[in-house]
Amino acid sequence: EDRQLIIQAIRANAHFSEWLQLSDKQMQMMADMMRLITVASGQEVVKKGEHGSKFYVVNDGILEVVSGDTQTEMLIKVRLRSGDSFGELALLYNC
Repeated sequence: EDRQLIIQAIRANAHFSEWLQLSDKQMQMMADMMRLITVASGQEVVKKGEHGSKFYVVNDGILEVVSGDTQTEMLIKVRLRSGDSFGELALLYNC
């Protein structure tokens, strides 16, 4: 079930499916290299400006993408839900 969610997320990601045109086998290999991590409510997953080296797929719950420098300035930009993904640009551009 988790593996299928990952493969669906890779297929739905335009950078992987359209731009790189990954084959089904490549997508399956990518899914095989992924592992589950648990993030507590309120815990940061990544922070703007940090070097990224992971591709994330939301399995369960909601992740909020926020901007702002202080707690009082935090603005929710996007809410990511099950099946949504992020982090591919850091992998593609090594940043």
